[in-house]
Amino acid sequence: SSITSQEMDVPLPTENGGYTHTNASRAKISAANKGKVPWNKGRARSPQERARIAAGVRAKNRQRFLETLQALGMTEDEYKDQKRAERRAKERERRARRTEKGGYRPTKETREKISQILKEKWSSGEMKKRTVDLAKVRRGFTHSEETRAKISASLKKKWAHDDEYRKTMMRKTNTSNSSEQVKKRISESLKKKWQDPEFRQEMLDKMEARRNAEDPHGQSHREKISAAMKAKWRDEEYRNKTIAAIQRKRAQTEALRPKQTKAPRARAAVASKPV
Repeated sequence: SSITSQEMDVPLPTENGGYTHTNASRAKISAANKGKVPWNKGRARSPQERARIAAGVRAKNRQRFLETLQALGMTEDEYKDQKRAERRAKERERRARRTEKGGYRPTKETREKISQILKEKWSSGEMKKRTVDLAKVRRGFTHSEETRAKISASLKKKWAHDDEYRKTMMRKTNTSNSSEQVKKRISESLKKKWQDPEFRQEMLDKMEARRNAEDPHGQSHREKISAAMKAKWRDEEYRNKTIAAIQRKRAQTEALRPKQTKAPRARAAVASKPV
């Protein structure tokens, strides 16, 4: 195994032509400087000194920049144009993720990072399942009509204008409904309920009432549906979208329908009259 200079405690040559300090020399320098006030303590640099330091830093940064350009094989103008285009693309992508309330939707990479961090915290025990204090649960609490109307309007607006939210909710709904485990859980729950005589009798009475009713939905129900559809058709965007969908469906149906060719009618033979 290699032995370091500290273990040998001998000076070694440096790149600039000097030698490294040993532990003994470091201790001597420390003991000699204890109690002494540094010569530059409380001394402010003059404008000339600051300008000289700034010029040196700028020159060093310029040298590093030119070395970077040489390594990339680009000119300074090409490098600036590339950085400007990258900033514009990043700003466009950032504006596209802006929400109505002024925030920003996280990117896919950000969501993956958050997911990985949360998984690590969960596996390490730093995060645990939150326990619900049943004493603080508001039983029988319902929202007011005004609050329900606000929530409904907000969700409808989000569903109509936020494509990502709509796709996410549709995917979650389809996934949850198509899961065999969910179907099995619903089936077991309903079977358990049907074993209750009161529940079974209540459901049978409801089915019998629906079967015997002349108008199962009622006039008020039909009027609500009619008013809702009229309100939708007054919306120009909804009307154009629905008409376009109907036209596409008709075109697809016509394309799939086999063309019927008419058979030529047989001409009746005309008997020549004797002269």
